[in-house]
Amino acid sequence: MEKGDALVEASGLGRSFGDRRVLSDVSLALRSGEVTGFVGANGAGKSTAIRLMLGLTRGEGSTLYLGHRLHDWGAPGTVVGAVLGGVAGHPKHRVRAHLRMAAAGSAASDEHVDELLETVGLTRAATLFLGQLSLGMAQRVAIAQALLGDPPALILDEPANGLDPHSIRWLRDFQSVSRQVIPSGPAARPAPVPSPALRRPVPVSRAQALLRACRYEWRHLSGLRSTWVLLGVVALLSLLTGITVLLDLDTIHGTIPSAMADVIAWTPLATQIPALCFFVLILGTGPVSTELVRGAARTTWLSANGRSTAYFAKCTVGFLTGAGVAAGSALLGGLSSAAVLAAKDVPQPAWTEVVLPASRFILWMGCWALLCLALVSLIRSRIIPVVVLCMWPLIVERLVGGLLGYLPGLDGIGGWLPFAAGRAMLTDVSAYPPEDRSFAQTLVGSPLSTSTATALFCLYTVLVTAAGYRAYRHWDAPSG
Repeated sequence: MEKGDALVEASGLGRSFGDRRVLSDVSLALRSGEVTGFVGANGAGKSTAIRLMLGLTRGEGSTLYLGHRLHDWGAPGTVVGAVLGGVAGHPKHRVRAHLRMAAAGSAASDEHVDELLETVGLTRAATLFLGQLSLGMAQRVAIAQALLGDPPALILDEPANGLDPHSIRWLRDFQSVSRQVIPSGPAARPAPVPSPALRRPVPVSRAQALLRACRYEWRHLSGLRSTWVLLGVVALLSLLTGITVLLDLDTIHGTIPSAMADVIAWTPLATQIPALCFFVLILGTGPVSTELVRGAARTTWLSANGRSTAYFAKCTVGFLTGAGVAAGSALLGGLSSAAVLAAKDVPQPAWTEVVLPASRFILWMGCWALLCLALVSLIRSRIIPVVVLCMWPLIVERLVGGLLGYLPGLDGIGGWLPFAAGRAMLTDVSAYPPEDRSFAQTLVGSPLSTSTATALFCLYTVLVTAAGYRAYRHWDAPSG
């Protein structure tokens, strides 16, 4: 068999866990229309070999699909489908929403998702949450997911696990002669089938793969009820901004653009960071922590074309979500404030002068979402990054800046730390009345101009996001 003739061609696969060697120099070449079984005792390395072939685990060797690496195709789901022990996804995603999310990587239609639900006998269960599924139902969802892109190859790791006898017979009848099937298990039984004409996948450009991955990430967020609850709470609190203006009317006189921008940003001077951060924090950390805690990385990487594409898509959708939530909040807050001022017959502020600080607020929130997902990637936890992101800007950074100030040549370094720059980015102290500038400067804690602070805060964001990317690329997909 010449190179490139095989549907699946693995060479030199190897993997060690500490001092224990699991696989050594495993090679295979498989043609279309064959059913090949990996047979061996538990712990023999069958699942590890499959995960290496799919790029879910780092190790030695390489695997080619129709002569190319899997992620060179741009749409892995159209090349190979995999069932690796149940469905990997968020337990609060409904079955149909999960499959539509996974379908984004293969550009499969919603109609195709419904057809597959009927094929695997789960039409009535389409509205159930993944966390409600029995083991057998989860296996059926995983099989439907593997078929979304109509791939020429299927890799099944103990696909009959949890299925009743009727479902096992259905699974055997279901195996299409047009696919290369690789079942794995202690008693996997391959069967010869005729070799049909091969359906060759169509390569997808990097730009198109990224667009599909972004659609995947958005469907991940939009498929959760908690996302819409959070957005509803944000909208309600934004509308209540008018009440804040009403209560502080004597203080801000309703006409100072800088104070109005501070109110619209949910008084960042008083809280040191915008209160909106605590809502975006949940949206920003969720997609990465789901892969870490829920084991959904294999669904992401086999739908969104690998680690790199998935991470860039998370950054794109995360930034746009953070910035979009901030823009919506600012708009609703501005409208609410304008209505209150009009009702009280108070002169309106120069709203055109509020646009620039509001734009910095929107950019700040986009950067904040990037910091959230990057820290989860770096620390590989959800709880610790949340604690760090809550405590660092409020308390820890002030203490660190004060301690560093005692070192020779570092006097004033605290004003250049990330969230000191972030506060200076949000608040233009020079725009305040002279009598309020000293107090505002103390709260900001940074002498930087808004333009310098904006550039510095964005630079910090880029560096942390790049570090998160480096860490994310070295992940192995959790087995659970």
